[in-house]
Amino acid sequence: MIQPIKWRKKQPPRDCIDCGKSNPGFFWVKESVWKEAGFQNYNDGIICLSCLAKRLKRTIVPEDFDDNGPCSNDAILFMYNV
Repeated sequence: MIQPIKWRKKQPPRDCIDCGKSNPGFFWVKESVWKEAGFQNYNDGIICLSCLAKRLKRTIVPEDFDDNGPCSNDAILFMYNV
């Protein structure tokens, strides 16, 4: 019988820290945008795009994303309201 994997370290949180949405997708915004949303650094948590827009009190635009960071399909669809 195959035994389940036991993680040696605690898994990082994957829920939005504002609304609790599970696994909100991966995207990387510029540091200035992250700080504008009230975060000190990238280790402050995970947030979904909807909650990030609420914190910013504005629409997220493509220029908010870091060109060198990952961006999931969810982020792309959100930006273009697809």
